[in-house]
Amino acid sequence: MSAALINLIVTDFLWFLVIVGWILLVMTGLEADKPLSGGIPGHRDPHDHQYASQWDTGDRLGEVGAWAIFLTVVSLLPVTLYWIFAVHGG
Repeated sequence: MSAALINLIVTDFLWFLVIVGWILLVMTGLEADKPLSGGIPGHRDPHDHQYASQWDTGDRLGEVGAWAIFLTVVSLLPVTLYWIFAVHGG
């Protein structure tokens, strides 16, 4: 493959990651009843802590999955920043 084609594929893939990241952040951050009210994994209202002992395996698995997705998106931020400076200079 030529360098131009590889550059095009990498650029398109990074744009895809940026768009998916924004969609994910908007979906987790916005709620119909309370906008931007704790879409970050692990965030709980104070009254939720008393029920933490009643969590089942699915609840714990959901929290771990949410953290995994959150950490994946966060780990892509340096890659995105590098791409911005590589493409646009800086």
